[in-house]
Amino acid sequence: MDELDEERMCWICLEGDVEPSQHTHWVHPCRCSGSNKWVHHRCLNRWIDELQSQHPKKPIACPKCLTKYLIWMPPLCRFDAFLVWIDDILNMVCPSVAMAALSTVLFFSTVTFGALTMIQIYGYNETLTLLQEQTTLASIALPTIPAGLLLIRHIRVDRPFLRFLHIFRSRHQDLQPEDLDEEGEPLPGAPLGDNYFDELPEENGPEDINLQLGAQVIFSEEARTAAASFVVALSLPSFAVLLGRTLYGNIGNRYMGIFLGGITFLGIKGLASAYMRHAYLQRMRDRFVLQ
Repeated sequence: MDELDEERMCWICLEGDVEPSQHTHWVHPCRCSGSNKWVHHRCLNRWIDELQSQHPKKPIACPKCLTKYLIWMPPLCRFDAFLVWIDDILNMVCPSVAMAALSTVLFFSTVTFGALTMIQIYGYNETLTLLQEQTTLASIALPTIPAGLLLIRHIRVDRPFLRFLHIFRSRHQDLQPEDLDEEGEPLPGAPLGDNYFDELPEENGPEDINLQLGAQVIFSEEARTAAASFVVALSLPSFAVLLGRTLYGNIGNRYMGIFLGGITFLGIKGLASAYMRHAYLQRMRDRFVLQ
């Protein structure tokens, strides 16, 4: 039977030659055989547009025989080709320019924050004199101040308090010998021990935060917790100066008072974090499922 006379059916819209139309154009773009090798040209173009909208760079192939389609595009005129060339150049240059602008803004922001921190600690006149005399050194040292504060954020001051609470709690809440097997592992149905709860991830912890941009990530609970931890880390000098003047104002050395104020702030922060962690684990131990 002639190839044009056989029964054809579009594998996209599943319509055949029951009601032929002069506007219907059939194509055979792949190595498939039988009636399903045919497809409407309009249906195929619409299907290709949907795929390319999701994956613009991915080659288009037949989903059955995996033959890559040979897609022909009309050539561009000189003016259109010139515009495409300009667009390609902008796509190559603009990311580098954007990164340079972002780096510049970040550098000046860190320098400004470092200068404000020095003004809080040393005073305006001493800081201005130091910046005028040591310009090069100041431009290198000032950006390291916020970086150092963010590194201090990763020092877990609450770990000693949690370790002390774990030792104190383990004296009273160890598993009984009848709840353990021969290898010392808890039997099925045994009460959950402290090791189980201590290995639980921290509630809304700042570690392993996904930094991808997007509405769901920016406004998520993890992002808000990371932002709070970021702000608290950068506010360490302000709290150190405040606590140093309030609690250690009678010390003759002003800088020693600020240092002790910073240590006090970190201790209070670690103690509060340890207490919140302990309260969270205690709630996990006391939970039960209602009937």
